[in-house]
This record gives sequence, structure tokens and C-alpha cells, in this order.
Amino acid sequence: MTAGKRWARRRTWEIDSEPERDQTAEERLDRVISGVVIAARVLAIAQTTFATGAVRRTVKHRLPLYGSVAVVTAESAWAVARSVRRGTVRDPVVAWWDVLVADLVLAGEAASWGSRRLPPDPRWSQVYGLLTAAWTSFGNGDPAQSTLAAASWVATFAASTTNRALDRGGVTVSGQRFSEMAGGAVFYGVGVNLGQGLRAQARELDAARTDAVHEAERNATEIERINQHRLLHDSVLQVLEAVAGSWNVDSDLLVRRTDFEVERLRRVLSGGGLAPVGGLIEAVEALRSEFALLGFEVVIHASAGPFRCSRATIEILNDAAHESLMNAHKHAGTANAAIALRSNGDFVILTISDHGRGFDLTQPRTGFGVTESIQRRLRDAGGSAELASSPDVGTTVTLRMPR
Repeated sequence: MTAGKRWARRRTWEIDSEPERDQTAEERLDRVISGVVIAARVLAIAQTTFATGAVRRTVKHRLPLYGSVAVVTAESAWAVARSVRRGTVRDPVVAWWDVLVADLVLAGEAASWGSRRLPPDPRWSQVYGLLTAAWTSFGNGDPAQSTLAAASWVATFAASTTNRALDRGGVTVSGQRFSEMAGGAVFYGVGVNLGQGLRAQARELDAARTDAVHEAERNATEIERINQHRLLHDSVLQVLEAVAGSWNVDSDLLVRRTDFEVERLRRVLSGGGLAPVGGLIEAVEALRSEFALLGFEVVIHASAGPFRCSRATIEILNDAAHESLMNAHKHAGTANAAIALRSNGDFVILTISDHGRGFDLTQPRTGFGVTESIQRRLRDAGGSAELASSPDVGTTVTLRMPR
């Protein structure tokens, strides 16, 4: 196989394997309109064929009747094929041919009866004219074109019929011609307004969708920034604080703690989370082991389970509990804290408490941990975090998350 053929086969595979682009609302609407208009054309062909058999023995001149039916059938078939090939019915060329054929049909019907008086039913030209008015204006949505088309149809109707009477089984009915002309004009007007209105709504929907996509991208960027901030805050920065000497940790514990953080960061960078593999109990046990490396004792109290929950819930509770314990270690002035686990229906609840120095909740607080790593993190995931603290009494953080 030559290099050119191999390239052609590879290029063909690449084109075939490209995912389909999502259609816009306007494109989907155009497909619906195309289906409606094509179905109406098929109905027009069937209707003219039926009408030919119904009136051919009663008309005075059959040649204009057959000629009109042949023109309708040929033009409709050509328009359907052109619309399918182009993938749309928004085609000014076809629209003007529709108008011309509708006018010819009016004239052809009058010629077949040999009179300008409106003939008895069935009136096949009337049905075809109304269908043409509907699909021409609805499909294109062009007010100028629809206005000229309506004027052309009304003028042809007026020229090919008399304003004197409608002969219906020997009964003379006055004014029928005017109501039929008005009906055709109304069909043009309704069609263009409906087509324009639907397309305007489709464009607004597409614009709103674009705005929503951009907003989602901005939100995703902000969420990723916050997650990276949380990761740095909850791991690397805290080790650096220890290195800087802000904690009382001996060198052996610091080395072990650094090794622990390096391993955890490797796990995160390879696609895992801060929490180790396993369930919620395993995550809490890992927290106890981690803080033991800092000389901080964590006591675990677990009520009767089960504590089965999603991986996302485990990650969120692990991160929030980690931040709560770190705050207790750095600020509470105590060497231990407790974690209580319990299950409440569709929720799991972790309570982290210490009996340290506490603080006044009414005073403004600074920092990232409580607001972002705890409260906002749980709120964004459908959970909640409650903080209770009093000076010289201690602090309690209650984390509540759906399974």
C-alpha cells in the first residue's frame, strides 16, 4: 500500500471518528420546520391527485386541469428533493416558485371551468393555495417576501374569479370571494409571524445556552482554583509551617510527617484524593495515624453503622475533618481531640471536638480553612457544617453529608 493510500485511509478514519457537534436550537427548529413543510408538500401532491379524479368529469376544459396538476406535482417533487439535498427549506428560489405555481393553479382552475365564477366544491386550488401560503411564510420567515406573495395570490384570485356569487348546488352565496382572499392573506401573515417568533426564541435559547456554557467554564475554573488552594492549604502549607518552626515537633516526627505528605501528594497527582482508599472508617483511622505523626492524639467514637457512602462524600468529610483537627492542633492548646461518627437516615455525621481554649464566635475570623475547606466545601456538595465554640470550653465542629 502506498503512502498516499495509507494517508487517505487514516484521514478517512479521523473524519469518521470525529464526534458529532451538538446542534443549536435554531438548527433543530429548522429541521422540524423542514419536516413539516416537506410533509405539507406531499399532502399537496396527494390532494391534487385526488381532486383531479373528483372534478375531471365536471370541468369544461380538462387540459388546464391536467396541466395545473402536472405543474404542482413536478414543482413540489423538485422542491422536496432540493430541500432534502440542501438540508433546509429556507430557500428563496423555492419560495418564489411556490408563489408562481400557486398563482398558476388559481388561473388554471378558472380556465378549466371556463368561468370566473367560483365553482362548486371540491375546490382543489383553494387547499393548495392555503398550504403554499402556510409553508412559504412559515419556512422562510421573511416579511417582505410573504407580503409580496400574499399580494400576488390575492391579485391572481381577484383576476380569475368574479365578485358576484358562488354557485353551490344552485344556491347563490354573495361575498364568498372576499372571505377566501382574506383567508389566504391571513395564512401568509400567521405563517411569517409564527416562523419569525419561533426562530427568535431559538436564537435566544442558543444565546442563553452559550452564556450558560461560559458561566459553567468560569465556575469550573473557580472551583478548580479553590480545590488547588484547599490541597495546598491542607497539606503542603501545613508541613512548611512545621519546617518554619511554628509547631513544637521533633525532627523525627517532622521527617515522618514530610514522607507522609509526599506520598499523599503523589496519590493526588496520580488521580486519587487526599483520603486513602477504603471506606469512611478507614479514612478516619488514617487521620488518627496522620496526626499521631504530629504528636496529636485523636480518639475515635463510632456508633452502630452502617457508614457506607459514596467516594465523593468520603473525600469531602475527610478533608473537612482534617482541617478541623489541624485547627485544633494549632490553636486549641490541647494535645488531643475526638471524632464521633454516627448515621442518621440518608446522612452520615462526623463530630470533631476538643476541650481546648476555644474562641468567641461573634468576633471576626480570618483565614481560609473554616470558610473554604470546611463550610463552603460541604455546602457546595449538599451538606452542612456547624461550628460551636466558647472561650476556655472548647470547640465542636459537626459535619453532615448525604451518603
